Amino acid sequence: MIRNLPRRPLAAAAVVARGLGSMAAAPPAPADQPALEHCVLDLDTGCQTCYGEFSAAFAAASDGQITDAPDNPKAASQDSGLQGLREETLRLMSDSGASSRVVVGTFFKDKNYGGGSLTLFGPEPGRDDQDWVAS
Repeated sequence: MIRNLPRRPLAAAAVVARGLGSMAAAPPAPADQPALEHCVLDLDTGCQTCYGEFSAAFAAASDGQITDAPDNPKAASQDSGLQGLREETLRLMSDSGASSRVVVGTFFKDKNYGGGSLTLFGPEPGRDDQDWVAS
């Protein structure tokens, strides 16, 4: 029996479930516009914004620090594209002066980095003694 679960994973799971659920409930985009299936969620304010491309969503989540994220994460998972993105994100997280916010994590709707995505960002990397609570 599990008695105590860490609050951060539970809060993150609730945020992800809510975010991915709202992506499914979004109305379809007009034919001349791409579907807005890549969303970013500010863990401080609870504000969610969606984009047509993963690269645009990740640029917004990283406060413009990372503008070369792959447009197709599933295809990039077959080469070094996602590994490079991970390394750049970790570098920015360790450089506290680089940005006023950091990417906390990205969740994908489908397995193997497919479908829509939800990228969470906050004011600083999570620490063992801090919890983010999204309402």
